[in-house]
Amino acid sequence: MKITVTGVDFWDFDCRFGDDEASSEVIHVSAINKSISQAESRKLESFYLEILAKPGRRSKKPPEEQQIIEED
Repeated sequence: MKITVTGVDFWDFDCRFGDDEASSEVIHVSAINKSISQAESRKLESFYLEILAKPGRRSKKPPEEQQIIEED
């Protein structure tokens, strides 16, 4: 089932990872696999992973950034 929300372009995620909740730190969603692999290599019996969905809205790049991209 696809849930749509007016004015939302995509679902974004706030993530935290650590040995436990108290020691968890903010990570980017793309770092989840790497963080789990590191926990595995440290032979942790468990770890804390928090993933919270939030609505995302794409924004236009400032004109100076668009110009740099077009010149490349």
